[in-house]
Amino acid sequence: MWIRPVADANALFALRAALREVESLAKNGLTKEQFETTRKFLRKYCIHYAETTADRLGYAVDDRYYDIDEPPHQVSPDDRRAHARGCERGDS
Repeated sequence: MWIRPVADANALFALRAALREVESLAKNGLTKEQFETTRKFLRKYCIHYAETTADRLGYAVDDRYYDIDEPPHQVSPDDRRAHARGCERGDS
């Protein structure tokens, strides 16, 4: 879950809204349509996640320090490993 930076006056509202979304996702899961919509967005978004060499170097240092084998910023937009199985409540 990522919360966009907000003004201090709106921080509590943003946190509560994010927690509500996490609880809803944990309780209800995603429909196949919601999953596909999210996957399409992320495929386009991940291209811009670490655009500059400085960004990529910074992430590489963090990845090494925290021993992260498959960092999310290195996922290809064409990565087809994500699938909807298990995203709906009751699926396993």
